Amino acid sequence: MKKITLFLIALVTSFSFFAQDTSEILWKTGASDIDLTIDQGYIVIWTWSDLAEHNVISFSDSEEVFESKDMSGLGEAFSHKFTKTGDFSFRCTFHPQTMFGTIHVPVSGIKNEKRKKLSIYPNPVFNHLNISSPIKIKKISITNVSGRKILERSVHTDKINIDMSNYRNGMYFIQIESDAKKHTYRIIKK
Repeated sequence: MKKITLFLIALVTSFSFFAQDTSEILWKTGASDIDLTIDQGYIVIWTWSDLAEHNVISFSDSEEVFESKDMSGLGEAFSHKFTKTGDFSFRCTFHPQTMFGTIHVPVSGIKNEKRKKLSIYPNPVFNHLNISSPIKIKKISITNVSGRKILERSVHTDKINIDMSNYRNGMYFIQIESDAKKHTYRIIKK
């Protein structure tokens, strides 16, 4: 208990020096759908807050790649400095359906209005998923929670309809790529 208290004091002290440049994620079973927006150059620290074994792994096609070792224990931590702009999805491979999220790093000083207007519906999806974008979409891909690519398609359009009626129920990640950026979104198939 004394080690945990000392660790927490050291952690709080270190955050007071770097508060502007760091964000912390309490990483535990059930920490699903984490959505964090940070500035370019910030450091994200995942702090284990239960005793289960976890890791933090970016998706394999991410432009910002990061991967922790497998760790267990209260207070274990992994950090990564985000040097690129974009949306970077991550997950725990031990608990992919309950431990995942996305780090958003927008271009400094510019609000990404086009990303806000991108529409993916319905979510949850039963049969057909619709995507509508104010800019041309170059490519889409759908990945299951295990990281296996289910669909990859070059499209070059601003409206897409995907037949998901034959997909198994569960969670998927759809990556939408334009000339400017890649964005990853979580979708649920029912």
